[in-house]
Amino acid sequence: MDKDHLMSFIKLMTAEMLKAGELAIESQGKVKNLGKKAEAFDSDSLSSVENRQAKTEIDEKIQEQLLTFFKDFFEPHSVNIDAEEDTPSKRFFPHINTDITIVLDPLDGTLPYLKGSDKYSINVGVIHRGKIITTLVYFPKWKRLYYLDENNKPYEVTYTQKLQVK
Repeated sequence: MDKDHLMSFIKLMTAEMLKAGELAIESQGKVKNLGKKAEAFDSDSLSSVENRQAKTEIDEKIQEQLLTFFKDFFEPHSVNIDAEEDTPSKRFFPHINTDITIVLDPLDGTLPYLKGSDKYSINVGVIHRGKIITTLVYFPKWKRLYYLDENNKPYEVTYTQKLQVK
C-alpha cells in the first residue's frame, strides 16, 4: 500500500468512523446485550469474561457498515479481515494469505457502552506485510479520533459538531 493510497484510506475511513459513532451515540440506552460466546481463560476475572461476551446489534451494524466500506475501497480478495463479530459481509473477504490485514473492533467496550459509559471506541488497524501501517481509534462520545499517518506520526482530531449523517 503506497502512501497516497494509505492517506486516502485514512481520510475516507475517518468519515465512515464518524458516521458509525453517530449511530452508536443515537442508539446508546436503546439496545440490549445479545451476548455471544467468548473464550474464557483460567486467569480471567468475571468482569473480563463478561466484557468479551457482550454484543449488541450496534456492534453488528457498525461492523457491516465498515466492512462495506472495505469492500468498496479494496479488492476484497486482496485483504484479510480480522473482525470481531460474525456478520454477513465477512464472507466477501476469504481468509487467505494477503499482504494487507484489516483488524476491526466495531465497538470496543460494549459492556461499558451498554451501561451508559462514554468509555467505548471504534477501532480499525491496517497491517501490511506484518507491519502496522496505521491505526484509527474513535471515541464517539468524546468526539476524538486518533490515528497514525503514513510516517507513523500520531494525530488527534477533535470534532466539535454533530455530523449530518445522510
